[in-house]
Amino acid sequence: MAFFTISTSSGSCYIDDPPLPKHGPLPIIPISAFDGYVSPSGGLISYGCFDIRGKNLSTNRKVRRYFEAQTEELACKLAEDSGMAGPFEVTVRPSRPAESWQFSELRYYDVAPPFQGLNYWDIQALLDRIAGRDEFPVPYELARLAFQFGVKFSRCSCSSAILNASHFLSTDDYIKLLSIWRQST
Repeated sequence: MAFFTISTSSGSCYIDDPPLPKHGPLPIIPISAFDGYVSPSGGLISYGCFDIRGKNLSTNRKVRRYFEAQTEELACKLAEDSGMAGPFEVTVRPSRPAESWQFSELRYYDVAPPFQGLNYWDIQALLDRIAGRDEFPVPYELARLAFQFGVKFSRCSCSSAILNASHFLSTDDYIKLLSIWRQST
């Protein structure tokens, strides 16, 4: 006859990953990599948010659509490519504002926001860097080339986030970005 004991504890928990370390400031991409570009929608993102009103060519009715592009001209080009005709009424939409829980997370990890006026996507990029343990600065040439190619990212992003956001690029352009990233690592 075998005897065994089973014990339980109501206060125990299982932690899959070790706790994340506390951080100081995280380096961000300098504005010169964006050729001095400032998003019309606010924050440190590489694009603006535009509502464009025009005529739908297939229905001949007025429609309003949302586009993300670096400039109003590029947003109008996207509208034309999607089957809209001008004249266009363009409104800049403010980017999604940061939420209080994001600031709480940054404070928990001792990360001071690098600037006032960060939007949701900027702070989310910082939080993703903390979670991914990526404290390294983004290579300047990678950020500059990604911006020139029209990749949508924040100046707070890490290299892997920029590469992930580059999935829409042509194969040749993506290979250029990868080669710059590999040279810097």
